[in-house]
Amino acid sequence: NCWAQFCLASLPMERNVVIVGGGVVGSCCAYFLAKKGGADIKITIVERNVVACAASGKAGGFLASDWCSHSPLLDKLTRNSFRLHTELAEALNGAENYEYRTLDTFAVSTDLSYNPVTKSDPKMMLDDSAVPMEAREWLNGPSIDPQDSSQFEAIGNKSNTAQVHPEKFTKHLLNEAKSLAPVTILENTTVTGLVLSPENVVKGVQLEGGEELEANEVLLCAGPWTPIVCKWIHKQEPKLSEIISNQIIPEKYYSIVILPNNEEDREKIAATALFLKNSSPEAKLSEPEVYPRPTGRVYVCGCEEVLPIPEDPKEILPSVEEHCKTLAATAACMSNALRVKEYYEDGATATLEAKQACYLPICRSGVPIIGPIESVNGLWIATGHGCWGILNSPATGQIMAEYLLDGKPSLMDCTGFTPSSLL
Repeated sequence: NCWAQFCLASLPMERNVVIVGGGVVGSCCAYFLAKKGGADIKITIVERNVVACAASGKAGGFLASDWCSHSPLLDKLTRNSFRLHTELAEALNGAENYEYRTLDTFAVSTDLSYNPVTKSDPKMMLDDSAVPMEAREWLNGPSIDPQDSSQFEAIGNKSNTAQVHPEKFTKHLLNEAKSLAPVTILENTTVTGLVLSPENVVKGVQLEGGEELEANEVLLCAGPWTPIVCKWIHKQEPKLSEIISNQIIPEKYYSIVILPNNEEDREKIAATALFLKNSSPEAKLSEPEVYPRPTGRVYVCGCEEVLPIPEDPKEILPSVEEHCKTLAATAACMSNALRVKEYYEDGATATLEAKQACYLPICRSGVPIIGPIESVNGLWIATGHGCWGILNSPATGQIMAEYLLDGKPSLMDCTGFTPSSLL
């Protein structure tokens, strides 16, 4: 079967690829396929809702080159992908088109028990000497004590941490793909299964309503919905289908986006990412993350839940208001410019632009699943990227393009990512 996959990728034939899932991984796969295959490849992305409707539009977009050294396999993927992000930003004007920029990154130990109603003050310590002046200027919340230097740690800098706006990045890569190859995007379209020959060769996908969409290769990029799409191969691969389904844990996270009302406040917010470590047993949030964006907006996330994932992305809502309130209180701890009117009757300084939630595809193995489903010729999968989906999407896209068009990836040895490695 491996040899059959190789031969399929090597033959001169019209390549007709369907990508199931319009998130960042599917979009990067489309981009690198289009870049490598050009006019000789036809690509169709099928998305149940709209492009970047889930985590690819609601994640923080944080990038780090060397934060996965605990896993040599994942470390090589992330370093390659961080480099590709840098190259893409240079080639595609990422700073303007999807808010790419490098960052200084800090871990802050803080009391997160702050209550926006009673306005009781936590104690957060800021090492005045360790933080650049531009960062100290906006980290001016009521809890900051610049006299204590023990609670603030630099964990990244502009050489190894960066960010993108994930929704803008996802959509821009797709637009670029459309300029390189025949790419069609089918939104609000549901795939219900695969169309296979009696010899288990991909012929296309079946859409809701019974229509068939022809393809000689199908790439499954369904993220946290992977357990659902794995049912499509249960007949051909009952064991592998069950293993992959059990590997992927859909984990729900909440986030908010805040915009300071004052333009001067927005301009002061520096290119810094903050990872907060809770030091209060009374707090309801353990380790929130804060990502300012180039526009002056500030993204705050945390409050994870393990709940069944709805089949329809439209049904994923920030259903627990207390979580949003807790994230807003965290922002107010950090800066006086981030007090949103929804939770502060007096003294509001910012607007709450978004309350949202999304599911991340957490993989039990700790590494994503990338490669061929060997028993079904022409079927591929790329999923399980967890919290590093935005970071690792370019490398995943290049790997999949090399698999499909060259027969094997040259970027790195991907044996440890393949579905068969789980058996």
